[in-house]
Amino acid sequence: STIQKTKKENYILEINNNKLAYYNRIYYINDSIFRHGGSFGFNGFRLTSFILSDLKKKKYSYYEPLGIHLYKVEDTVDIQWQILPDIVTKNGFSLQRAIAFYGGRNWTAWFAPDIPLPYGPYKFNGLPGLIMQLTDKRGDYVFKLIQSEIVNSDPEDLLNNYTKNAIQLTNENLNRLKIERYENPF
Repeated sequence: STIQKTKKENYILEINNNKLAYYNRIYYINDSIFRHGGSFGFNGFRLTSFILSDLKKKKYSYYEPLGIHLYKVEDTVDIQWQILPDIVTKNGFSLQRAIAFYGGRNWTAWFAPDIPLPYGPYKFNGLPGLIMQLTDKRGDYVFKLIQSEIVNSDPEDLLNNYTKNAIQLTNENLNRLKIERYENPF
């Protein structure tokens, strides 16, 4: 039999001052605890992957923890979207459908042309509106925008404690390290 296990996590997509950050909400909680109480970390805190981008350079810095190290891969992303005529209204927003093949998967995105920000979750970008929902064809991954707010912070300040010691390498080398760790976890 096949076990179906669903994992839900809240991520933050922060767009501010020509910078973009996509990170797990636990980083935000950890920073709030540190700022108010001076303690770092909490029960349940763990490092997760995150993305930072200088939007002027159109380059992403992808950070991934593996073992005791944090690795950084710089990459550009050019997703070839096919925008379809399908339009639906959800939560008061008019959304248009687009499809693409990226990372070995077929994706469907619903984006808001009325919000002219060409960004979305993870590395997904390039549509003429904010991606409000994104799903792979098999339903293994579902991203939904659940809240939007204006914040006055710099995402690099929040994540600087983690990025300053990251080890830079290529995507191929990171994948090789993942395989090595999987085959020999100790």
